[in-house]
Amino acid sequence: MTAALILFGVSAAVAQSAVTGKIVDETGAPLIGASVTVPGTSQGVSTDVDGNFTLKTDAKEIEISYVGYVPTKKPVTGPNARLGIIQMEPDAVALQDVIVMQSVAVQRKTPVAVSTVSAEEISYKLGGQEFPEILKSTPGVYVTKDGGGFGDSKINMRGFQAANVAVMVNGVPVNDMEWGGVYWSNWAGLSDVTRSMQTQRGLGASKISSPSVGGSVNIVTNGIEAKQGGTFSFGVGNDGLYSLSFSLSTGLTKSGWALSVLGAKRWGDGYIQGTNFEGYNWFVNISKRINDRHQLSLTAFGAPQKHAQRHALDDGLKIEEGQKAKNFMGEKDMYRYNAEYGFDKNGRQRYSHFNEYHKPQISLNHQWQIDYKSSLSTALYMSIGRGSGYSGQGRTSADRNMWKGTNYGVLNTTFRNPDGTFAYDKIQEMNAASPDGSRMIMSKSNNNHMWYGLLSTYTNQISKSLELSAGIDVRYYIGEHNNEIIDLYDGKYYIDDDSRKNVKAEQNAAAADPNWKYQKLQVGDKVYRDYDGHVHQEGVFAQLEWTKKNLNAFVSGSVSNTGYWRYDRFYYDAAHAESEHVNFIGYTVKGGANYNINEKHNVFANLGYISRAPFFSGGAFLQSTTSNAKNPDPLNEKVFSAEVGYGFRSGILSVDEVLDIVGGYQIERVFPVDGRNEERTRESELHLWYVVRFGDDYSAEEVAEKLSALGEVQHVNLNRTIRRAYNAGKKAMPLTREALAAMQRATRAAGDTGYPFNDELLPMQWHLINRGNLFGEKSIVDADVQCEEAWKSSTGDKSIIVAVLDEGVMVEHPDLKNSMWVNEGEVYRSKQDNDGNGYKGDVYGYNFVFETGVISWDDINDTGHGTHVAGVIAAQNNNGIGISSIAGGNGDIPGVKIMSCQIFSGNTVSNSLATVRAIKYAADNGAVILQCSWGYVSGSANSYEWGTPGFKDEEEWATNAPLEKDALDYFLHNAGSPNGPIEGGLAIFAGGNESAPQAGFPGAAEECISVSATAADYTPAVYTNYGPGTTIAAPGGDQDYYYEYFDDNHKRGEIGCILSTLPYTISETGYGYMEGTSMACPHVSGVAALGLSYAAQLRRHFTADEFKALLYQTTTPIDSYMTGLKNYYRYVADVGLNQPMQLTLANYRNQMGTGQVNAARLLNAVSGNGKQVSFPNLYISLGKEVKAIPANYFLGGETLTYTVSIADTAVATASMEGAKLTVRGLKAGTTRASITSSKGETHNFNITVRKSANGNGWL
Repeated sequence: MTAALILFGVSAAVAQSAVTGKIVDETGAPLIGASVTVPGTSQGVSTDVDGNFTLKTDAKEIEISYVGYVPTKKPVTGPNARLGIIQMEPDAVALQDVIVMQSVAVQRKTPVAVSTVSAEEISYKLGGQEFPEILKSTPGVYVTKDGGGFGDSKINMRGFQAANVAVMVNGVPVNDMEWGGVYWSNWAGLSDVTRSMQTQRGLGASKISSPSVGGSVNIVTNGIEAKQGGTFSFGVGNDGLYSLSFSLSTGLTKSGWALSVLGAKRWGDGYIQGTNFEGYNWFVNISKRINDRHQLSLTAFGAPQKHAQRHALDDGLKIEEGQKAKNFMGEKDMYRYNAEYGFDKNGRQRYSHFNEYHKPQISLNHQWQIDYKSSLSTALYMSIGRGSGYSGQGRTSADRNMWKGTNYGVLNTTFRNPDGTFAYDKIQEMNAASPDGSRMIMSKSNNNHMWYGLLSTYTNQISKSLELSAGIDVRYYIGEHNNEIIDLYDGKYYIDDDSRKNVKAEQNAAAADPNWKYQKLQVGDKVYRDYDGHVHQEGVFAQLEWTKKNLNAFVSGSVSNTGYWRYDRFYYDAAHAESEHVNFIGYTVKGGANYNINEKHNVFANLGYISRAPFFSGGAFLQSTTSNAKNPDPLNEKVFSAEVGYGFRSGILSVDEVLDIVGGYQIERVFPVDGRNEERTRESELHLWYVVRFGDDYSAEEVAEKLSALGEVQHVNLNRTIRRAYNAGKKAMPLTREALAAMQRATRAAGDTGYPFNDELLPMQWHLINRGNLFGEKSIVDADVQCEEAWKSSTGDKSIIVAVLDEGVMVEHPDLKNSMWVNEGEVYRSKQDNDGNGYKGDVYGYNFVFETGVISWDDINDTGHGTHVAGVIAAQNNNGIGISSIAGGNGDIPGVKIMSCQIFSGNTVSNSLATVRAIKYAADNGAVILQCSWGYVSGSANSYEWGTPGFKDEEEWATNAPLEKDALDYFLHNAGSPNGPIEGGLAIFAGGNESAPQAGFPGAAEECISVSATAADYTPAVYTNYGPGTTIAAPGGDQDYYYEYFDDNHKRGEIGCILSTLPYTISETGYGYMEGTSMACPHVSGVAALGLSYAAQLRRHFTADEFKALLYQTTTPIDSYMTGLKNYYRYVADVGLNQPMQLTLANYRNQMGTGQVNAARLLNAVSGNGKQVSFPNLYISLGKEVKAIPANYFLGGETLTYTVSIADTAVATASMEGAKLTVRGLKAGTTRASITSSKGETHNFNITVRKSANGNGWL
């Protein structure tokens, strides 16, 4: 997919406490039933069929979770927060393979009616209800609690009985393979581990080979969370209801293993009289991430339960019989009446209907990501079912009917006490008095099973529009069925002659004995039936989905073979026990389409034809419980289904709906969460900016137009290309080994030349120290940045950080490696965000081009520009090699530090997203100067030569690039510290190289510093922009001006240019030449950094505006040089000619800014201005410590000692350890404190201790 990006900011003005968004998977498809909750509360909702959610809350954070995906927390952006599209990250440890298998409908790709209930809704709706009852409000679904006992609910869908509704757990079918239905009592405890429950009405889209006519229900259980921890809960409800649960997860271990367990119990008396119940639930998951492509997961869960029942058919009363229940129970409780509720002669409660079952399911899931577009998901599963339900037996049918509480709705009074209870004691009396054994006994109908299956699905994204899914579904099932005597009810034995009389001697030799049917049976003997049902099924299925803008269509089909046979031990002897094997072929063909007419209207239709094999019971075998006789004329069930639908949406669209229309597949905050700076991020409203990625069906301009029309969207910022302020196709001119050797010889031959540092190339750096000896009349003594005098006061300070937004800086360069900023809290090349600032592995800065902490400088198309710029500012001085720099220290005394914020790499186009992230990153990580050799073409540039001109004025720029403005405002006002040399930041930009009478933006903005370029004689460089927006000048080189100095030893690109560091991939010596306003710009950045270094040394403090004013006021005036004509030769690359040209210098008078930057004058002004820094107020988390270095706040502080006094030592204590002050928070509160130096200077400050504080010393 061709991805486009657009940036937009939502409005914070509308105050409504609702959070909305859309949750999608890694492919952009909606995640249905994802849980969206407020952490630490029970408040939450689930996503609908489109993946959308609306959660009413005033919380500042929500948590999103879904089985198989890493849970994620998202900050809430204030009232009426719109989080847009949130893409979940697959959890390599959790059950991603379950997601592949489970039958979840995707919006409009499977045009059926879908409803989803989340875990939170289940918890909210369930209460004392049964598990299936939470679907009561789902359209097309009929749910009844049947007799009212625990687990006795049943579901019909669109009028179809349970046998025609496919029920799955994690995509694995659980419908009984003999008769197709589901006993919900077997899964009554599953609610404790259900993540979501989805229903599809109509032709199911489930990826299994057996068809579902009425629809499908898919229960998705919890997966393991990739987070260590556990839970415990205890609940109490009506009717003696209690619930108890616990869970525990190890989280992901270093070896790639994870374990998650859950256990729960739910018990009570039941709403209906005498329907006490006890249900358990257990869940275990063990997962192993083998590698990036393979993962294995073993899951086992079960829900054992036992409960008394009120049988719907055997205990239901007619309306006119209800008066009897009212007489027994009273009007208030008449509906609780249970006609089977009663006691035996010993006062023990007895039951005519009682159920107990346990059907654990175990699955081994393997997920194989074959390549970027195809995957194979395989589940090998088994179920071991054990359970039974009471079945009252009698010598005659009349005797058997006596076990029923009612007979055709009329209360059975044969064994009825005056209080309405069932008289089980009378049955005991009758059986004890009977001369021929018990007339009525209780048996349990055992129904056990062993079920094995394999379900494997292959998915292939054939093209952007076409996806294929295909798989196999193999199952084998053995159902063991018998009736076992469990209670003779005080009789001595029981004779099952009513059943045994139907056994034929030719089928069972035992029946040849006439006394066999009168055998006296005891507890444990079998009555009525004893057989096994065998079912096997083999099938294949496939589905092809096509998606193109407004149209979605699919076609799918399946073919399966289903085989049955019986093995009967009651009506047949071993020779005749196994029946004939019968097989049936079934198939399904389905197709559907949806068309979105426009943003409001859509139509959809589907067709399907099903031919389904008859069931084991009542289909293949006419009397499946008692006979091997097969149906002589079995027929497949044939169903034709057609559906046509129309959808309407109101014209009021949300961000989510617009993004859905344009194919938005990813949305995220522009600026990642940094806990240390989130508060000021929100204050600046930068948290309201989002970036959305979408396909190529719509242009960025079209998407911007749609988003701009929404009231909730305040700004839209196209993700524009950012232009370098230099020719990206033109690499630096390297300094050759021969040239370097010649310079070294010349330096040695000259001896002591009076240069302050021993760096070999300093004599060639006219831009730092201009002796006027390099270019004859075109070189003026001191036409430089006046470093030589400034270095007597300061050579830089390591506390000052300059962020270089450019190509990556060669962090290993011998002249730069000691000048790089180092993030001590991070690990280089780490894939983890170790320091929690939102960026992984950012040791020397961050690569915003490729979103990695690894800075690159060796792309074949790199120019070396970032390294060159960094060298001008802070190459290590006086180390005996290479070049000198403006603020690179002095030998072992460190200078300012370089933070590499990489926004360019080779031919990769940089954009607004990379630059704004880099700007905010710089402010949040300590930089006080932005060095920016990039921007837009001048609004006054020659369109023939430079294409479409850029922004004409600041209003146009701010309107069209609002995010850039917001990010710069953030840096300008949040960089620095109120207790350091500068409060606020300096954004320094190259003015541009289009020879245009206007600087380019953003540098031309009022609060930024825009730099023009000069030659070695103060004249404007022939390429420089000038005029409005230009604020200051600096040496930038001017090779076209120095044309007469070119010869075999001095080539074009060397003479008159700026000498600095380069990567070795560009220059074999590591040094070379460049020119441009992008070379002038770092001279201003370096001088500003030097001035702030001196302020740090003097413990002086300035606001950003104050310091910027000093920078402008202390420049060298250059307007006197703007007279006459300036002759130069312009090199025309495409024809290989040097074209003679002229500049009219008067045009540049008063247009180059306030003058040329002057380091000496700036440092002199720093010493006499500003105010002394003060010791900061400290904010400490309760029980934690904060460390500070007092020397940073006292002049000459490194040589002093300090004492600290705290007014309330119950709040905090302090101690000095060497140069560090440690303050520990003891009790929440605020206290005054003071620190005094050995010179007697005292600073007062506050210490605030609270539960959560910013530990960096100031807020």
